[in-house]
Amino acid sequence: DGAMSVQHALEAGEMDDASRWLGENGPTLASTGRATTVEELSARIIDTSPKPNLLTMMTRWWALYQIGEPRNVGGQPEIEGLGQRLQEALDALPDSAEPNDGPVHGSSPDALSRPSSKHYVLALRARARGDVETVLALDEPAVIPSPSGRVEGFLAEGLLWHERAQEARPLISVFLEHGEIDGYSPTAVHGLGLDSMASVISGDLGRAREEVARASKITEDNGFGDLIQTMYSRLVSAWLAWMAGDLSVAEDAAVRVQRYCEVALDVPVIVQQALLRSRIRWSLGDSLGARSLLDRATMTSSGRPVEGYFAHRLNIGRVTLDMLDGEVQIAERLMPYWRARL
Repeated sequence: DGAMSVQHALEAGEMDDASRWLGENGPTLASTGRATTVEELSARIIDTSPKPNLLTMMTRWWALYQIGEPRNVGGQPEIEGLGQRLQEALDALPDSAEPNDGPVHGSSPDALSRPSSKHYVLALRARARGDVETVLALDEPAVIPSPSGRVEGFLAEGLLWHERAQEARPLISVFLEHGEIDGYSPTAVHGLGLDSMASVISGDLGRAREEVARASKITEDNGFGDLIQTMYSRLVSAWLAWMAGDLSVAEDAAVRVQRYCEVALDVPVIVQQALLRSRIRWSLGDSLGARSLLDRATMTSSGRPVEGYFAHRLNIGRVTLDMLDGEVQIAERLMPYWRARL
């Protein structure tokens, strides 16, 4: 397979072939359970090349992002160190617009080596950090429409963080259409998860259940584990069970997302699962456990503090628990401006 071809090329010292084959196969392998293999192979190419190409660095960054585990090198997470090198390569890309020559497979080398890949990677990094402002700033003619539809997916996700479901819907449709064109199943799961969240926000719980069921079937049929792309449908599944009062099912679904978050670098999912699970624990009568979950979500597994918009979301979660417990004075000390925020 592609991984074996890269391995053989590396052993033969054929670095150009290894890099090309990794670019062709790496993103798909990383998204379907073989991210560790892709990370190791791309690291070997980067470490032995005087000037590794952009595609190889992007492939390794994507693999590290999929793995989610903090890898410390020189006192900082490896994904951040690689991000700095990646930024230098992105800065060298031209800013000129590209001719619109049709859809591009989101994980293909072509999609990752065009000038538009700059927007793709910056969007990916921004959403992982919960940088709402950067994600929402993607909504400009120079970026949208994107050749692969992936940037539309990131923008839709950012809008959903603000509960702007109606604005997100058309972008989710574009994201799903590209997934159907290129047959890339993780995109379908991700898009359906986003659409199910939009349905919950809009109050259409029946549609949300249908979309979660479709996403679950694709996940099971393809043997996907706990990929980044499966997390939103899992979150919505837990949310629907909690809203229906089926607390044991809600807890089981939320715990599975939490296990992913314990090694992930994904701030939006970390915070959203903490907010949901804290409400589930409160509903189960565990007020202290609910607060502990919110406290733990203030830091990612790599030691990066949660800041900005998602830090505010956690504070509102604490205030909500205090008010549910009748501790209005504590709530006002924690967030004097809570009325304005709500």
